[in-house]
Amino acid sequence: MALAREGRVIARGTQEALTRGLPGALRVTFVTGPDHSAPRTPAADLVALLATGRTPVTVDIRRPSLDDLYRSLEATAR
Repeated sequence: MALAREGRVIARGTQEALTRGLPGALRVTFVTGPDHSAPRTPAADLVALLATGRTPVTVDIRRPSLDDLYRSLEATAR
């Protein structure tokens, strides 16, 4: 796989290699509970929720995609 900008190849590699270092996402779902609509930070919120003894129902991990890579390259080009 290769990425090009303005007609020039700027990076080559596998999707995993090209997206390494980009942030992914973690989504944790709990059964009903208090509203956490004003998060401090995702990590702090998760720690606080787990400290209450609540058990996650689902945990989804989203790895960075080629769209994420494209958006990061667009942001650095400006």
